[in-house]
Amino acid sequence: MKALFFSMIIASSFNVFAASELFEFSGEEHKLAEVNNRLVSEFCQKKDCIAKSVKVAKGKALDGEDPASVACLETMGGTPFQMHDGKKNEESVCVFKDGSVLTFGSIRAELYLK
Repeated sequence: MKALFFSMIIASSFNVFAASELFEFSGEEHKLAEVNNRLVSEFCQKKDCIAKSVKVAKGKALDGEDPASVACLETMGGTPFQMHDGKKNEESVCVFKDGSVLTFGSIRAELYLK
């Protein structure tokens, strides 16, 4: 039963959007790309960015809090944000001071696969 529960969590954590989906936040358009088994800002493919190297560690989530959001705030130094693509799709991300983003799905996968 425990294995089934974790399998369901892991399966739901992986991103359902194509890496080429275009999202908008702060008036700018952002594409996501897979880098080092993480879904991050596309520009991270060509240069260093916080999203592709930040250490993912658990925070102290209370009942009902999203562990990815808590990790983003408490252990990764980022800000949780929800991006939209104009097609009623949304993606929760952790935004870092260099403007790079890391998806909550990627954070959850690392939290639960450790």
